[in-house]
Amino acid sequence: MAETSQETAASASSTEKYVIFKTGGKQYQAVPGKTLAIEKLIGESGDSVEFPEVLFVKNGEDQYYFGQPHVEGFVLKASIVKQIKGPK
Repeated sequence: MAETSQETAASASSTEKYVIFKTGGKQYQAVPGKTLAIEKLIGESGDSVEFPEVLFVKNGEDQYYFGQPHVEGFVLKASIVKQIKGPK
């Protein structure tokens, strides 16, 4: 059985801002304008996805939000750029 992965583009806009979130048992850092490769994410190219398990948010120079375990009220929204199948 082949593993699948896909890339998503996180929605935000500077290196002063980033989010640490969890999906599929792994943690990722989402930086505005960057694309991430995320394994085993269900959806098609162009679909919107939400990641509710936000662990940490840096929103500017002096704004930090730490989750215990998740940051209340924060959901990372992204879109699927493309689907990639790994080697068998």
